[in-house]
Amino acid sequence: GRFLAAHGGTLFLDEIGDISPETQVKLLRVLQERRFEPVGSDRSIDVDVRVVAATNRNLEELITKGDFREDLFYRLNVVSLTLPALRDRHEDLAELVFYFLSRAAQKSRKQIRQIEPAALDALQAHLWPGNIRELENVIERAVVLTDSDVITFADLPEELRNGIHAVRPLRASVRTATPATLTAVARKVTAPAAASQQDEERAIREALRASGGNKAVAARSLNLPRSTFFSRCRRYGIT
Repeated sequence: GRFLAAHGGTLFLDEIGDISPETQVKLLRVLQERRFEPVGSDRSIDVDVRVVAATNRNLEELITKGDFREDLFYRLNVVSLTLPALRDRHEDLAELVFYFLSRAAQKSRKQIRQIEPAALDALQAHLWPGNIRELENVIERAVVLTDSDVITFADLPEELRNGIHAVRPLRASVRTATPATLTAVARKVTAPAAASQQDEERAIREALRASGGNKAVAARSLNLPRSTFFSRCRRYGIT
C-alpha cells in the first residue's frame, strides 16, 4: 500500500536496520522487479518509486552478524549520506532549538518569544545522548511547563540543570543567575528600530552581547534572517 501511494514519488523508510528478515525479502523483491502483488490480489502492479532509507545502526555490522541481507544493502546503498550526531555538530544546535521552540509554541498555542541565555547555555552544554528526538522532547516539555513567554533555566529537565551528560561544564553564572535577571536580559533584546543606522548597530551589538557572541542566536532574537544579520554585521564592521 505504501509503494502504491508513493507511485511516481518518493517513499521514505525509517529505521531500515530494524525490519524483519521476512520484510527484507519482500522489500528486495519490489526493489528488483519494481512491481508487487497486493495482499489478496492475484495480479502484479508496476510501481515507479524513489526509495530513501535511514538508520542509526551499522548495516555492515548487521550483515556480518547475519541480521541484514547483503543484497538488500547494495540495492539501497546507491547514494549514501552520513549525518553526524547532534553532539558532533553543536553549531547547528541554536537553529534547531528555535525551530522546535517555534513548532512547540504553535502546537500548544503559546506566545513564546525568547529563551533566556542560561537555558540556552545549558542546552549547548548537553551531550544529547538521545540525539534530535531528545532535543525535541526537551523543548516541547519546556514550552508546556513555562508560565511566561520566555523559556527559563528552571523549565529544563533536571539532568540539563545539573549538567548530567554535559559535553562541557556549565558556567558558574548559569547556576547562580536568577530567572528575573536573565528574563530582563532577554527582554532587552528587541528588533532593531528603523529610525537610524546607529540604533540598528547598537541593537545588533547588544544582541551579540546577550547571546555570548553566538550570531545565530542573536539573529533569532532580533527576528532577522541569518543572511541579513551577517550582512548588517559586515556593514558595521562587527566580527
